[in-house]
Amino acid sequence: MEAGQRVRLIHDPGRIGVLTGRTLPRAGIILRQVQFPEGSDFVPEDQLESVPDTPEHPVELLERGVLGSAADLRRTLTHVRLTGRLANVLYSMDMTGTDFYAYQFKPLVKLLQSPSTGILMADEVGLGKTIEAGLLWTELRSRFHFRRVLVLCPAVLRGKWAVELRTRFGVRVDTLAAAEVLSSLRESIYGGPSANFAIVASMQGLRPPKDWESSETKEGSPWELAHFLRQYEHADPLIDLLIVDEAHYMRNPRTMTSELGKLLRGVSQYVAILSATPIHLRSEDLFHLLSLVDGDLFNRPNQFDELLAANAPLVRLRDELQARRLTPESFATRIRQAMTHPLLAGNRQLGALLETIPTESELTDPKAVSRLTHRVESANLLGHVLNRTRKREVTEWSVVREPVPEMVPLSPPEREFYDAVTEVVREFAARRGGHEGFLLVTPQRQMSSCMAASLRFWRDRGVSSDEELFEALAGGQYAHVLAPNNSGKSSLVAATAARLEHNGVKVAVLDLEQIRLRDG
Repeated sequence: MEAGQRVRLIHDPGRIGVLTGRTLPRAGIILRQVQFPEGSDFVPEDQLESVPDTPEHPVELLERGVLGSAADLRRTLTHVRLTGRLANVLYSMDMTGTDFYAYQFKPLVKLLQSPSTGILMADEVGLGKTIEAGLLWTELRSRFHFRRVLVLCPAVLRGKWAVELRTRFGVRVDTLAAAEVLSSLRESIYGGPSANFAIVASMQGLRPPKDWESSETKEGSPWELAHFLRQYEHADPLIDLLIVDEAHYMRNPRTMTSELGKLLRGVSQYVAILSATPIHLRSEDLFHLLSLVDGDLFNRPNQFDELLAANAPLVRLRDELQARRLTPESFATRIRQAMTHPLLAGNRQLGALLETIPTESELTDPKAVSRLTHRVESANLLGHVLNRTRKREVTEWSVVREPVPEMVPLSPPEREFYDAVTEVVREFAARRGGHEGFLLVTPQRQMSSCMAASLRFWRDRGVSSDEELFEALAGGQYAHVLAPNNSGKSSLVAATAARLEHNGVKVAVLDLEQIRLRDG
């Protein structure tokens, strides 16, 4: 080793320096002085190696065990994050005050992988669309340094959004009216103190008046805001992310709420539309909501109907996959049916599924089904702009039922009462040729619920009318006519029994005077 030679530490290859030529013998070991970027240091000669003049391939370094330190890894990751090139890392992971649920990251992943800059979140009620929108904003803010978000929602939800964003995501928002929103947007253009903002505003407070474009009345903040938004719809975005909650209020394009959505979308770079109801709306309404997400793609209703028709087989295939109702043959048949539509005829994802048809075991294995479902959804023509999660698909929300039978012994009077009723019904079944199992269900359930109340009810209430008794008992194949107060042979009971038997119902007339509890 000579002075001026570049060397590195064998145990820490990330530390590279230049030999100064000075040496220091110490206990039979030669220490060589190395000038590192952070300063010089004497290092044992056997702990140094020369740095090749040509770059080494990372795989070769890995095979030789030439690895950097943990600090090198952290430094490299930090550098890549700051340059925004780490596309496969979710910056919002573990950065919020929320519990981790994988399904809540689906809209975020879809949007990042989509050519569109908008998404419709159509999860069922209670799955946390607010949290999904907050995760989306956290990711965009970290990844692209976004600083301007506007949440548009019904007035009653403004407080909820302000609290959720503050407590779960550390975002302090301002609840503003139309005039204040207009002021913030203007400052964002000229770089004023409110150039970066987080705003929650109501649909009712921001929507423009009717005929605002041709109206002679040029007063009022909503009117000014509408004209301002129209003026800048083709300029640089004024809003980094627009979040619209309860977006089904915008499904009718003739309303001013829908007009407000179009104006705000025109000045927003990204948009997240939240609604739990769009899947239950007519296709025309869904089309108008998706036109807010991506106006270039969804601009002709007849084309949207074609998309829905092409997607229908894929939606059925997805549902059947999750219900474990498919065989390899039926799976292949569903794929071929989907590919008969012109829009999916050359779909590569579906073609790949046909090349590797899943086995019987894969179609029942939860992990394999999850992977197959993801591949089917990737072929969905609306998958990049629409996210729909249902409660039955979320394992974290699955109800685990663990029934624990508890045996409660009957007291002697209860046992005698229970056996007496059972015996009467069995005798009736033997005489009439009925099935005692069916006939015993109702009286035994009544006794199991509350013996005293059951007996008191039938002994004391009486039969008020023929119609009432018939409607109460004519619903099944078998019926019990409980005759209170020794009225088993009365004309009312007999007539009711005859009507039931005429309608194909086997009747048992039980006289409650023969069934009594001892000792009360």
